[in-house]
Amino acid sequence: MKKVIILVSVKDDPNSIGVHQNKYLKDTELVIDQHDYDNVEIFLSSNEMSLTIDTETIPSDSYVYLTGCGKNRELSSTIAILLKQQKQNFSDLAIADVWFGGKLVQLSRLKENNILFPKTYFISTKQLKAGNLGNVLKYFKFPFVFKETNAVIII
Repeated sequence: MKKVIILVSVKDDPNSIGVHQNKYLKDTELVIDQHDYDNVEIFLSSNEMSLTIDTETIPSDSYVYLTGCGKNRELSSTIAILLKQQKQNFSDLAIADVWFGGKLVQLSRLKENNILFPKTYFISTKQLKAGNLGNVLKYFKFPFVFKETNAVIII
C-alpha cells in the first residue's frame, strides 16, 4: 500500500488538502497520512541525519507532500533538502533548491556538501512549550548548547 505523507500547518483543518482528499481516496490502495510541521524532528551531524514526523521515520517508499511552504519556509525547505539527499519522493522539487534561509537550511547544505559542523537537533517551539524534548537525549549527552534557530523563543 503506497503512503502519501502530507505536512500541513494546522492538522485536521477542514480546508486542508489531506482532509479533503481522504474522503475521495479512502477506497483506494493509497493511504493519506496527515501531520503538522510542529511534529517534525531533525537531527543533523557531519555523518548522520535523521528526519522524523511524530517520532517515526518516513518510509522510503512513501511520497511526502509539503503544503504551507510559505508559512513554514525554513522548515519546509530544510525537509525538502534532506529528502532530496535521501532520494525520497516529495512534492515541489524547487523548495529543495533554495540557497537562502536560516540555520537549518545552512546546516542541511553543509551536510549535503560533506562539510564538518556541530551536531544539531531541531524540535518545534510548540513541542518545547509542551515540555516535550523529543529525542534530544538520544543524540546528546549533558552538557550541550540549546539555541533557538530564529532568535525568538517564548516559553
